[in-house]
Amino acid sequence: MTHQRGPDYQAMKVLDLSGVAESDWRQATRVRLSAFFCVRDYSWHDAKATNGLDEFIEIVVNSKVHRIATKAGLPAAVEARPLPQWFAWHDFDLPKEELVRGRNEIVFRLAPPPGKAPDDYLYLGIDNSVPGGNSAVRFSGSGPWDIKTVNSIGAQGEYMVRLYLIGGERRFESVWRPAEGGSTDPAGVIQYAGADGETARWEWDPERLDQLAPLDLAVEIGEAKEFRFSWLDAEGKAHVDQSHRDWKFASRRDATTCRLTLRPPTEFVPAGVEFDKRLPLRAVTLRGSLGYRPVPHRVDMAPRIQPPKGTAKQREASCRIEGDAIELGTGRLRARFSTAGERLRLISLDHEIAAADLVRQPDAAALFLVEADGACLSHQVAQPPSAVRDFATQPGAAVPQAKRYAGSRDFRLRSVVPLPEKKGFAATLVCAALEKASRCPTGRRTTITSSRGAAVSSPTPRPSFAAAMATTRRSTR
Repeated sequence: MTHQRGPDYQAMKVLDLSGVAESDWRQATRVRLSAFFCVRDYSWHDAKATNGLDEFIEIVVNSKVHRIATKAGLPAAVEARPLPQWFAWHDFDLPKEELVRGRNEIVFRLAPPPGKAPDDYLYLGIDNSVPGGNSAVRFSGSGPWDIKTVNSIGAQGEYMVRLYLIGGERRFESVWRPAEGGSTDPAGVIQYAGADGETARWEWDPERLDQLAPLDLAVEIGEAKEFRFSWLDAEGKAHVDQSHRDWKFASRRDATTCRLTLRPPTEFVPAGVEFDKRLPLRAVTLRGSLGYRPVPHRVDMAPRIQPPKGTAKQREASCRIEGDAIELGTGRLRARFSTAGERLRLISLDHEIAAADLVRQPDAAALFLVEADGACLSHQVAQPPSAVRDFATQPGAAVPQAKRYAGSRDFRLRSVVPLPEKKGFAATLVCAALEKASRCPTGRRTTITSSRGAAVSSPTPRPSFAAAMATTRRSTR
């Protein structure tokens, strides 16, 4: 970042618009300059008395000077928190006529009032992850520009300055009609409308708004009476301004509609309005302009979902074994197994409420996984850390590897017996590779771990695996 104080320390950003298509340039009707920075009052340190932010930022666009007061709603640092936390992107409205479809020079500098020693600071962000070339600095008002460094301590990179060319119609109107239980929001700005809590609230996304355009709000009620409402901040709380006064606005006693317009520049951009839940709201209308910045992706914590396609069946828990087919069923789930080829495989798992088969690839349904490690296993894959520690202490010793065995692929089905009381079945499965490991002549300990995380350790592990499949009224196992 820069550390600018006074008019001599100046930062210049070159924005070359020669690559903008001529048609896009013609369609652009407004221009916004965006910079990542913050200002800071340092009078508590440099002056005899604290005087607050009382100077000006001068933005010089191709020799045209724009003066903005440092107290005019710019990102401003407060000493109670670290400086980097106060940096933010802030936009300035510029006439398109001041720019050219070519090289544009944008200079940032500070200007104190006449006769005042400078004590405000401007910190302009520097992106040091990119090479320089479009940024330059100088430390005297008439000195040469230095493009090798971009601040007083020799930093390199680019000043974080952007330009937005805006064209087309961006005005929008959203209406909430609580009495009718409906809304009109073609721009998709509104996030919530309702009275689920103690108050009635209408919330929108402030990042979707053009914060340099007026924001109009109109509230209509069903009878002529005085009423109040409050702006909401980005945290969903009633906004309190710098003088610790609630931003509340009241209508006239003889009116049914209250209208209010927020005009830029303003330090606060509302994210909604809040009303007394008992107020007979008829309509609330929001008019503004859509924003132009890229909207960050947000995780939808409550996504809209489709209603279920199916319904639960009036069906008792059951188990039916016919030939090489087994079927377990409840009112919500129905599972089909195959015992063909001396293998137990899950063929389908139908969810009645979703009206869908949850098994899309029967060959990939393992039923269960058994992980075994030991020096006698012939198949070698990634070794668990515990086994690595056991054998790493022996110089030159081969580290035994681990192998996963799938119940539907690596285990032979020995028997299937019904479980009348549980309305299910029990299957005995045998894995030949584990039988071989259990006869290991080295005497080393072999560990078998199931996919549920339970582990059994013995010198000669049992090579068979018994699985009980049963149905209950709540679930299918």
